Parts: sequence; C-alpha cells; structure tokens
Amino acid sequence: MNGNESLVAKLKNDLALSTEQEKILYKLVDTVLTDTYLTLLYALDSTASLGNGIQENFKLYGEDGELVFDSGELEMATYEAFYENKKVKK
Repeated sequence: MNGNESLVAKLKNDLALSTEQEKILYKLVDTVLTDTYLTLLYALDSTASLGNGIQENFKLYGEDGELVFDSGELEMATYEAFYENKKVKK
C-alpha cells in the first residue's frame, strides 16, 4: 500500500474482482451504509430503537438553538433523501 492509496482501496484491489463483481460489491456497500444511516437517523427521530431495543424520543436542535426536527419529522426527510433521490438518479 502506498501513501496515496486508502486501506479500503487496497482491500478492494486485493480482491481482484471482475468489473461485474466490483459493481455488486459497490451495491452491497451502498446498501449496508444506507441501512446503517437510516437506522441511526430513525433512532434520532424516535421511529426506531438503537442498541438497547428501547425507542427514545428526541428533538434535534441546530447550533442556534432552533428546533430543526421534532420527534417523527426526520423520518420523512430521511426517506426522501435516501430513496426518492435514488429513484430520480436511475
């Protein structure tokens, strides 16, 4: 691994994947990351539990102290950002 190559890039290159396998790997990683982000954001939105199995209620405030999202509002914005935008890109 040289100084310009990330560990992720090195590991991917070590797999010596075909172009088709590489596409599948990218789709797999995209799906795993999307599911992880959604779980975290839904937990912050109080629409999913995280870790202990207990759903908590949260309100998200900006640095200025203004309410950004009340409990339940982030789920809609998250869905649009992760799924509706992907539909448009296809």
